[in-house]
Amino acid sequence: MDYSRFINVSGYSTPNISPSDIITEVEIIVEEPQHPSKNNLFGWEIVSTPIFAPNGEPIPGHKAIFRNDNGQVLQVCKESYTPTTNGRFTETIENFSNVTGYQIAALKEFEGGKKILTWLKGEVQNLAGLPAQNYLLIGNSHDSSSAFFVGQTSNIIRCANQFTERNQSLRAYHTTNNAVNIQAIERTIHHLHEQNGLLRSKMEKLDLRKFSGNERKQFIRSLLDIDNTEELSAQKQNKVLALDEAITRETADVGNNFLGLFMAVTFYTTHLLREKEKVFGNVFGNSYETNQKAMKILNQMI
Repeated sequence: MDYSRFINVSGYSTPNISPSDIITEVEIIVEEPQHPSKNNLFGWEIVSTPIFAPNGEPIPGHKAIFRNDNGQVLQVCKESYTPTTNGRFTETIENFSNVTGYQIAALKEFEGGKKILTWLKGEVQNLAGLPAQNYLLIGNSHDSSSAFFVGQTSNIIRCANQFTERNQSLRAYHTTNNAVNIQAIERTIHHLHEQNGLLRSKMEKLDLRKFSGNERKQFIRSLLDIDNTEELSAQKQNKVLALDEAITRETADVGNNFLGLFMAVTFYTTHLLREKEKVFGNVFGNSYETNQKAMKILNQMI
């Protein structure tokens, strides 16, 4: 493929470099993908090019990462940034599928390919009496917004409430050790059933803890960052009402316990909370942060 064309990198900034110091149009000088693969599930790859000052001199220590199919710039970064290519990402997906027996359920790219996700469909598991479809989540970014990561997405079959647990130990940052760290993650994926067991234990712990009317109010205030003396805006009043109604709905089925409170939050984030781009499993954004915050608050209240 001929890459002798131009891309626009205006609007990107790098440490200690003003955007005005970066030439608006730069000729693509392609570096070969670091980990080419015969199979690439996404159909495109990332490549990099040096960036230049207006006088034509290369700016040392920095490069641009872009797509090889449409030339879209994904980020301008330091030279030390070591991306996980889509080829390597595909290889990891295939390795995980071979080890677990899980099949690919979905591939998704966001923000023009800056973020990519894959879900491998696993077994249905019982979370404190709630049947849930389990997915192995594998994610990566090309814009430094996240490391390469592995997680677990649960889709509650009864209500389609969704939440994701990212395993903080299964991450590979985009540094020179990126390839080695991904290999280490591939070796530890054999312990997937242990991760499933930990999630079940967490849900069972929530199921055993009943809550009072005051604790219900305390939970809502903590989740929405409401001060006792605060005069609520109309927007925050609507959030309180929506969350309170979600609690009434979910606890009617799940029980008057902390599991019911958590399910209410996942109902709220899955079905009611608006996001710029909704992601299955609530993997990113306010939905993910709200689910994580709810779990932290409940664990503190136990």
